[in-house]
Amino acid sequence: MEKDDITLDYLLTSYLKYHTLRPSSIKNYRNCLERFSRETEITLLSEISEALLVAWKKEVLTRATATTWNNYHTHLRAILNFAVRRHWMHENYLLSIPKARKPKLRKKTIELDVLSKVFHALDEYEDSFQPKWFWDAVIKVLFFTGMRQNQLLSLKWRDINFEKKDLFLSLEGSKTHREWTIPLPKGCIDELLYLKDQTERKLGPVDISDHPVFRLQLFNERFSGFGLTTSQIEGFFKKMSRLSGYKISSHRLRHTMATLIAQNGDNPDLKSLQFILGHTDIRTTMEYIEPNKKHLASVINQLSLV
Repeated sequence: MEKDDITLDYLLTSYLKYHTLRPSSIKNYRNCLERFSRETEITLLSEISEALLVAWKKEVLTRATATTWNNYHTHLRAILNFAVRRHWMHENYLLSIPKARKPKLRKKTIELDVLSKVFHALDEYEDSFQPKWFWDAVIKVLFFTGMRQNQLLSLKWRDINFEKKDLFLSLEGSKTHREWTIPLPKGCIDELLYLKDQTERKLGPVDISDHPVFRLQLFNERFSGFGLTTSQIEGFFKKMSRLSGYKISSHRLRHTMATLIAQNGDNPDLKSLQFILGHTDIRTTMEYIEPNKKHLASVINQLSLV
C-alpha cells in the first residue's frame, strides 16, 4: 500500500497488531481515532496536518474538559508515533501541540457520615438493589482497599488468601501495568467470606479459583455475563446517588480512603499509602494531603503588628 493511500482504519489495525493492550485500552484507541475521523472529516493518514490538529484541539476544548483532550492527545500521539516509525509520516505534529493545562481541584471525597447515610439508603431501597448484601460488599471492598474499579472487576477468588489475609491486585486490572499484594482489610473480610459462601452454594462442588469474585449474574437473573461489568457497577452508583441524594462512585471511595489515611496524624506513612494505591509517583500520593486547619491557624496567627 502506498503511503498516500493509508487509511486511518488501516493505521489503527496495524498499531493494534503490534501492541499488546487490554480490551479497555483497545476500546479507548478505537474511540479516539473514530471521533477524530468523524469530527475532522478525514479518512487518510496523508490528510493529517499540524493546522488540522490545532483546529481539532480548539474544537474539542470548546465542548469538553482538558482531561478529555489530554486523553485524545495521549492515544493519538502514540498512533502517530507508530506511523512515523513505519515511515508512513514524516513527523508527528502532535509532538509540538501541548496537552491542555488541567486545574488542580481538591480530590472528590465522601464524608463518613454521608457514607453511613448511603448504607442506610441501601437498606431503605433494598428492592432496587438485589441482592443488597452483594452491593454492600462492593462498596466496602472499594472503600477499605482503595482499589480502582477495574481492579475490582478483574478480582478472582484465587487473588484472596483468607488464611494469610492477603489480597493480590493483578496486572489485569492495573492502570499502571503492574501487580502487587496488599493486606486484606478486616473491614471487608466478613462480606467477602459471605460472598464466597453464597457463590459456592450457587455453583456447587467446583473450583471457583478462576471465577470473578463479583458475579452479580449468580444472584440476580436480570443481569447477563460471567462477571460484574463496567456498565453494571456504574449503573449501580448512578442509581445509588440518585436515590440517596449523595454523589457516590468507586473513584470517590478510593479518594476518601486515601485522604483519611493521609490525614491520619501529623506524620502519615505516605510510602505505604503509595504502595497500597499503586501510585508510581509519590507526588500523586501527596495530592491527598491537606494541612490541618488548626495547625494553619497557629502558623498564620504568629503574625503581629506589635
